[in-house]
Amino acid sequence: MVGRKVRCSWLSMTGEVVEWTPLVHGMCDALVREETGEPKYGHYAGRLCWYGSADLQPTDGLGPLPRRDVMREWARLIAIESLEGALSQHIKDFHKPWTGAEHGKAIVGNSIAGALRQLLKE
Repeated sequence: MVGRKVRCSWLSMTGEVVEWTPLVHGMCDALVREETGEPKYGHYAGRLCWYGSADLQPTDGLGPLPRRDVMREWARLIAIESLEGALSQHIKDFHKPWTGAEHGKAIVGNSIAGALRQLLKE
């Protein structure tokens, strides 16, 4: 997404995406350096402005822009894989002493398992 040439038809703006944050909860997830725009609306060349990626269309001929829901699912799968690895390692090393913090083993294990259950439920 970063580096893609885009346009926003309802603002008559074209520009280049310089930052994309698909995992945030806000609607404006693409920072665009504007190349053209309507000065009467405050848009001019070189201006940086946040836009919702759903409102942007590609102009560079490289195909459609990635969607936020696809990126969120990808991040969820990575988190599941990471938590499964952490839980597996925690179970393998459960017999190793945690000097002064033995009670923490169960708390940590339950926390990892709870986070994993929550992600698998979605």
